[in-house]
Amino acid sequence: MRGKMLIVYGLSVCYLLLIGYKALNFFPIQSSIFCSRDFFVMMMYPQWYVLFFLLPIIITTICFTKHDFLLMSVLQYRSWKSLVWKQQKTLWIQAVVYTLMFMGLCFFYTNHMKLSNWEQLGSYFYQKTQSVIEIGNVEFFCLIFVLCFIRNYIMMQIVILSIWKKGTPIYGVLCLCCIFGIEVVSIQYTLLFRLFTMDYIVWKEQSLRIRAVVGVVVYSVLILMSWYRVIKKKEWLRHETI
Repeated sequence: MRGKMLIVYGLSVCYLLLIGYKALNFFPIQSSIFCSRDFFVMMMYPQWYVLFFLLPIIITTICFTKHDFLLMSVLQYRSWKSLVWKQQKTLWIQAVVYTLMFMGLCFFYTNHMKLSNWEQLGSYFYQKTQSVIEIGNVEFFCLIFVLCFIRNYIMMQIVILSIWKKGTPIYGVLCLCCIFGIEVVSIQYTLLFRLFTMDYIVWKEQSLRIRAVVGVVVYSVLILMSWYRVIKKKEWLRHETI
């Protein structure tokens, strides 16, 4: 299992580096007004985040959970709750790994830049917001880490719930693609990727971060309700045991 994980994550890193190399022409990383934080913010945009991470996240979620539904694996856990809990721990680890990959990729491509120049009048941040801001690097990168983790975890939950409820990940993939399409077509919809983001306006107006907190609560309730229904249905079908 460990060897399989290393292979899958290794291929994911290669994919991210390849796509990142091809996409660099779209970012003004050579500009003197651009800093490392700007690259992080741009990479959080839905179109870029989906391009980089949707495919690896879907593939690894399927790979690391598909054997859980084999008869021998199912019998090993003796209850559906135990199996679900095991998968949740796997998804947590995956979400952390891809969050670290995201941050590592951003640092890799911006290692020649200043970490921040948002407090300067001539910065890219100032051009976008007509203001300057002083925010510590620790706070900035901690918030980015948390938001990326939430994004990744919700994406994985949608895929794994599709497998549990429909027996295939296709519906989960289609759901994620629809969410992405809606958010790209109209910026007024903040369903997932635009909900858990840190665009320039969010850094300028901190009250907008409350929207992300509300989003976490809503998604948490929906996910818990979905798992409750799935587990109750399985227990009813198998008389509370596998």
